[in-house]
Amino acid sequence: MAEARVKVDDALNAIAIGIEALTDGRIVAVEPCAESGELLLIHDTSLDDAEKSALWKAMSPGLPAGLMMVLEYIQARTAQAREDRNSLHTWYPSMGQF
Repeated sequence: MAEARVKVDDALNAIAIGIEALTDGRIVAVEPCAESGELLLIHDTSLDDAEKSALWKAMSPGLPAGLMMVLEYIQARTAQAREDRNSLHTWYPSMGQF
């Protein structure tokens, strides 16, 4: 039981690290691979190899727990929220636009 708890804690921590990396810009996108269809993480180009390696190592325990799907979902919901916000401005202009 204790071993399972450690694995769950490690997975949750890894997912939290992935979410943080997506929101702070170290991961700039989650995209499907054209050949395999697997989800790929697109890193910020300013990260060096050591930073990318450390981030991947920290996120690895979250992969079996659905890390990639979580990040893809967050990316999609964020994009949808931006679109919704932009459409609201069309329907509800600010006073400065009059």
